[in-house]
Amino acid sequence: MKVLHFSDLHLDHAFLDDDFSILTGRERRETLKAILADICALARSESADVVTVAGDLFDAETIMPATLTMLSEAFADLAPIPVLMAQGLSDFYGGISF
Repeated sequence: MKVLHFSDLHLDHAFLDDDFSILTGRERRETLKAILADICALARSESADVVTVAGDLFDAETIMPATLTMLSEAFADLAPIPVLMAQGLSDFYGGISF
C-alpha cells in the first residue's frame, strides 16, 4: 500500500508575526498552494492508495473562500484516491467547521 502523508501546510497563514513584507507574505501563501498542487500531482504520478493529512492544513479559522475552493477541487481531482484528514492544533473546529 502506498501512503502519501503530509502535514502543516498552514494555508492562508498571514505571516504578520514574521518579518515579511505584505508582498512576501502573499508570495509565501501562493507557494504553499503550489506545494499542495505538487503533493496532489505526486499522489497521482506515484499511484498512491491513500493521502493522509496529519493536521494544520489551515492556519486559523479565517480561510479565504478561494483557498477553500482550490483545496476542494485539488482533493476532488485526486479521486478515486481517498484523502484522510486529522485535525491539527491550528485547524478550526466549531459549529461551521470544514
